[in-house]
Amino acid sequence: MIENFLIILALNWSVVTILWLATLKIQRADFIDIYWGPGFFLSGLLL
Repeated sequence: MIENFLIILALNWSVVTILWLATLKIQRADFIDIYWGPGFFLSGLLL
């Protein structure tokens, strides 16, 4: 159960990182804000 937990957390962080790097290249931050808020909040809750 804890392994699934960590896998979900790792996937979430990888998606956030990829989106963040994409926004650095595109210079558009609107779609990262949509994901970053709930994604970061859920990661904090899981921890």
